[in-house]
Amino acid sequence: MDERKRVIKDLESRRRETTEALNLLYKDIGESVLLKLEAQGEKSDSNEIRLGYRQIQKEINDSRGLIKAIQENMVKLKEVEEGVHQKEHLKGDFKRELALAYAKLGETVIDHPDYPDFSEIFSSKISELSQKINDLENEIESLNDTSSSNVFNWIGKSIKLVLRNSSLKKYQENLVKMYYTAGEKFLDEVNPGQITEDFVRNMVNDLVDLKSRNESNEIALNTLKSERRKIGEKLNADGGPSRKIDGLENHIRQSESMLNQLYQNFGKIISADLENAGFTKVFDDEDRQLLSSIKRQEETILLLNEKMEKLHASIRIDELKGNVEKYTKLTGDHRQKISQSELAIEDLEKKIREANQEIEDLKEKARDEPLA
Repeated sequence: MDERKRVIKDLESRRRETTEALNLLYKDIGESVLLKLEAQGEKSDSNEIRLGYRQIQKEINDSRGLIKAIQENMVKLKEVEEGVHQKEHLKGDFKRELALAYAKLGETVIDHPDYPDFSEIFSSKISELSQKINDLENEIESLNDTSSSNVFNWIGKSIKLVLRNSSLKKYQENLVKMYYTAGEKFLDEVNPGQITEDFVRNMVNDLVDLKSRNESNEIALNTLKSERRKIGEKLNADGGPSRKIDGLENHIRQSESMLNQLYQNFGKIISADLENAGFTKVFDDEDRQLLSSIKRQEETILLLNEKMEKLHASIRIDELKGNVEKYTKLTGDHRQKISQSELAIEDLEKKIREANQEIEDLKEKARDEPLA
């Protein structure tokens, strides 16, 4: 490789590095001065750039605000989900406590002599269920006695035990439901003033309080579910929160790139029109140092360009000299070929003349000779 081409390659590499460094300096000075102009409200000949800066900065701030809002909604949704879970758990606890409290109240008032109306409504059914439960319990106790059973009797008893236990469970559940119904009916229909026993009044008061807390929990649960639905709809619109955040972050990166390009362009304007645009009134020592560095880098690039232009010119001169030498040789070759062609033409023309003369002579002789 021509040494000059290697040098040019090195110079181009240095120019790229210097240009990159210079662009960063343009960006730094442009950003520094523009932010000072914005902060101080100084007038300048850069209104278009400043308007562009405000628009881009607004888009960045708006995107960051949207990301923050999405993240806050994600946190809020998690908190609401936890609240729903807690309220659902409480709902189950209240349901079990209410069922037990209603059943306990029902059992109490049915067996109490001061409330014969309830005894009359439920006592026959309660007695029937209680008798069936008692009979099944006695039968199950008998089936559990395996002292004198052979293997076949034991298998039969085991099958009966399963069936009887299942029936017992069913009757016990029905009995509890009956007590629950009685307690619910008592609470709905009996005036608190009719309650004579303190312990019954306390049971009623505890049940009313439990119902109130259950209703409050239900209202809070529904409110949380509604809030969860609204937040979820907002987050899941347009592809979900992750997709929206990715899109906004990508927009921020693009806007920041545009902003850096704007700073860089403004830095070039400052460097090229330092005095006329009146930027010096907002300069500080750091800005002046940046400008000094910019001037040095610009001068370096000019020197590099001059060196490369000289080397390119030198290479081109040598290429042209080579072309001249080649074309001169080709011209000589062609002239020699032309000379040879002219001699060949003269020889051919001579032969043509001789052939034509011979034709004329033969024609003359043919006229003089008589035909045989």
